[in-house]
Amino acid sequence: MSCILVTSNFLVSHFMPLLPITQALKKTGHDVRVAAVSELGPEISKRGLDHLVMTQCSEQAFDDLKHRVQMVPREDTGKFFMSHFFMDLAPRSAIPGLLEELELWRPDLILRESTEFAGLIAAKRLNIRHVRFEIVNGESEESIASNYTAEIDALLSSVSLPASKDGYIRDELAFSAHPGVLDDTVRINTRPPYRFRNSAAARTPVTDRPDWLPDQDTPLIYMTFGTVTANEGRSRQIFDASVKAVADLPITVLVTTGKDAPPDLIENVPDNVVVRDFVDQAEVLAFAEVMVCHGGSGTVLGGLEAGVPMIIVPMFADQPDNARCLEAVGLSTTIHEHEVEVLGAKILDILGDPKRKRAAKEAADNFAKPPTLADAVRELVAD
Repeated sequence: MSCILVTSNFLVSHFMPLLPITQALKKTGHDVRVAAVSELGPEISKRGLDHLVMTQCSEQAFDDLKHRVQMVPREDTGKFFMSHFFMDLAPRSAIPGLLEELELWRPDLILRESTEFAGLIAAKRLNIRHVRFEIVNGESEESIASNYTAEIDALLSSVSLPASKDGYIRDELAFSAHPGVLDDTVRINTRPPYRFRNSAAARTPVTDRPDWLPDQDTPLIYMTFGTVTANEGRSRQIFDASVKAVADLPITVLVTTGKDAPPDLIENVPDNVVVRDFVDQAEVLAFAEVMVCHGGSGTVLGGLEAGVPMIIVPMFADQPDNARCLEAVGLSTTIHEHEVEVLGAKILDILGDPKRKRAAKEAADNFAKPPTLADAVRELVAD
């Protein structure tokens, strides 16, 4: 059996895609630990996983970064955070302590998610095999691998390693739970990933009516914009605008806001709208007929797996790429933030179009065909 370190940044939405394969590795007898900052500790420990705490940057440094991003054009915020946080502030804070820990407990393999770079640098410094778990679509993965050589070289220099020049992860083995429909990019600086279905088994059908579902005989629409949008100054208005756009329609709308959403996020909640801070996405999608979302990778993967047609309102990061890929094959409709008033009409269009529903179900069937989680575990630990 192998010693395996799984590394993730602080976002729950980045850790959760790693969870099935991490738990599967532990279940098959491997010594598995998860390296992440302390705020992710509750998510790690409640799933019975060992937590190796990585040092995080100071609150002041992160607050300064959030202040600086307000002056960055909206379309460049993803690149700003990738350059200044994910590939600078976060790994620089974590690398020294991580190297000390790995001198005491030396893993055979470091499995890192795409935006976690302390694990990558530690692996290169200590000559440990490393594998990337792709949490974003192919275009975003290729962008990360191609456009930040200077940032990676600075991190390598900080541990006395030579510059990488170009293609610093060109030979890194990669695994992905993303279907090919989310990867229409020619891979130059990344290897095509090993694709697999990131669930241990088919989900048990939900038979009991959940307490969050109103007793109304109208189609359920699931509306979610991720875990950070509610507190992002330039995005939070999407919640209120979207709720207003669906008021008085013959539908039931469940809106999830995230656990730290401000109380004034939605001014007035119509009778046909239910607002919750959190509901398990898989549970909701068992009932939903349409999902309205931001296009984040975890969200759209859930929609694809459940066979639910989507309306995507992309805002930043990999969301526009996901929206483009899915709309190109008829699995979603894209609405831009400034035109969200047409949301109600778009929902009714999908509800009245059986072809859209069939296409989503066919995509779900195809989504279930790649290699299984067990296959991925065997491939990952094979040397």
